Amino acid sequence: MSNDGWEFVGKKSKQGAAKGSKHKLQNGSLKAGKSVESKIQTGIEESETIFKVFLEEERRNEERRKNQQLKQQSKADSKAPKPPANDKKTAGKENVAKNKKKKSLNSSQNPIVFKKLDDAIRQINLADLRSIMEEVKTRFPESPLIWLKDLASYLNQKLSFEPEDPLFSENPSNYPLCLLPTDVLKHISKLFNECTKPTLQLFQDHCFQEIINHMTRSKLPTLGYRLMLQALGQLQPEITIKNLQRISLTRTSYQNRPPVCLSILWGASQSGYKNLSYGLKIWLELILPVTGMKAYSKYAIETLERFLSEHRKKNSEENALGIREFFSILDFAFTDNGLPPNLQKRFQTLYPQLKQLAFGENPSQNMKNFFPSFLLRLNPQISNNLKTEILQNLEYCLAQDIHCFSVWRQLYTKHLPQSSLLLAYLLENLNNLSPRFPRKLLKDTLLTFKITNEETVVSNKHEPGLNECRKPCEELLTKMSSRSFPWKKILSLLLVFALGLVAYDCHLHGSFEKSITGKYLKDSGVEASVQKSWSRARVYLVKGWEYLRKNVPIYYELLKRNCSPYVEYCYEQLIVVFNYLWDLTSDLRLWLDRNGPIFMENAKVVFKDGVSKIDQLLSLVYGYLLKLLTFAQQLLKDYLPIIMNNLTIAWTWLLENVFV
Repeated sequence: MSNDGWEFVGKKSKQGAAKGSKHKLQNGSLKAGKSVESKIQTGIEESETIFKVFLEEERRNEERRKNQQLKQQSKADSKAPKPPANDKKTAGKENVAKNKKKKSLNSSQNPIVFKKLDDAIRQINLADLRSIMEEVKTRFPESPLIWLKDLASYLNQKLSFEPEDPLFSENPSNYPLCLLPTDVLKHISKLFNECTKPTLQLFQDHCFQEIINHMTRSKLPTLGYRLMLQALGQLQPEITIKNLQRISLTRTSYQNRPPVCLSILWGASQSGYKNLSYGLKIWLELILPVTGMKAYSKYAIETLERFLSEHRKKNSEENALGIREFFSILDFAFTDNGLPPNLQKRFQTLYPQLKQLAFGENPSQNMKNFFPSFLLRLNPQISNNLKTEILQNLEYCLAQDIHCFSVWRQLYTKHLPQSSLLLAYLLENLNNLSPRFPRKLLKDTLLTFKITNEETVVSNKHEPGLNECRKPCEELLTKMSSRSFPWKKILSLLLVFALGLVAYDCHLHGSFEKSITGKYLKDSGVEASVQKSWSRARVYLVKGWEYLRKNVPIYYELLKRNCSPYVEYCYEQLIVVFNYLWDLTSDLRLWLDRNGPIFMENAKVVFKDGVSKIDQLLSLVYGYLLKLLTFAQQLLKDYLPIIMNNLTIAWTWLLENVFV
């Protein structure tokens, strides 16, 4: 109904409008927040391949177009009359069926979670791998990096399994790569060979980065990327060495997160199982800097043990450990490194193997390279264990490589405190030095040091350590110059003299029982003890003889039965060889028969003058010998009565005073 007069149309209150809009905004923000939370909780589904990303983008565009068409159709339907109640029910049933289909599709797209690693790897087959690679190569024919990334993404999608121990410390070094089918591994190796080294380096960086992202952000499995890292490390070990600097930076960034850092170390250490020098380089540059940290100590020692045990089965590689690397290990082994006692003990057992690898198979040729570094580290302030180890190594250098003495002479004046410690050690252990130690060279070196010390004292130079060097140097020279008492020769002479006296005593009295020596041994009980021991020994000798007489014929027959065919065969072959050689040399023998007498006649003519000279020389020597014998006979005729008289007096004194 309308009015003829004016009407006032009032505005809605601003407060009400504000409240309404505010309420709408709150509802909208709550819905958006819930949707974001649901997305975060469910996580983003990982693509099987990189190519799938482009397919997903096309699918989304297609869905947008369909949604727009559906909106336009819904507008047109809203203008149309509403269907009756029965049609609503049927439409509701159709929507429920559609929702069920969507749920079943989503559930089928989710990856299957396996309970065992063997089952997860067994599902990978070469046919699927080839089809995916062919598709990617068709789309990106000149992008091998995309091939490798696609392969790693596919494997990680298929291997939706997270092991309890991602480092596989209780398994062999090639686990879990050994579970992969052989044809699949060959295909991966072929794919690696098709790529350049820089491409493989970039792919290794990609795998490390994906493992880090999955472990720190999305919490998704990483087994596929681990498998590719292990395959790359064991099939192309030099890639890790070229990438070592970048891996070291990544390790430094994540060393405060032990699970991530241990995964990086595990992936890098796979190259060390195929090449020991690579393994030790990786261990020294990547693992050693974090070995003192509690979270990494056990893994570091176990990895080093695995490297050495893997290559102990094979031949040790030459120059697997250099001088600089060895001294890094030496400093770590004998200083406060933060290792627990049990791990420190395990590392000490590995140290001799590392030292042997560093010294090499020919220490006599390369110890002169180690000597200066050992001498430089020999300071009085170092610990006793390290000092003992360095001194023993210095002694080993001097014993193995004679060139170390010349190196020591050159370094002596610049390293007097260190030389004083080495001289004191040699003085203390002079009698315990190895028989191979060159004492003559040591003596010559000490004489050089003595002259150098005297010249330094005369020039009034106050060199630190000079006084400490002078005393052991002079004592060593004195000890090496003085002749030791010849105990061995004297004991040998005394033994011969005693045996001679016993023999003369037996000869004088007619028999051993009547001799003074025999009577003394009988009275003292020695003879009875000897006879008792002999009777016991005789029993065992008789048993041994009976055993030999009984069993030797049996073993002889057994040996004859088993070996006689081979002996006969060898004898026949020797006869064949002899007959062959006899026939082969028949012409030579005929030639010798014909020309032998002629050759002998020529030899007699040639050497006739030589033979006459030899006869003259022999006659001359014979004349001198005859004169010498005549002179000796004259001396004996003159001095023999005097010698016999003195010997008679000495023997009479022995009979009266010794053999009483």
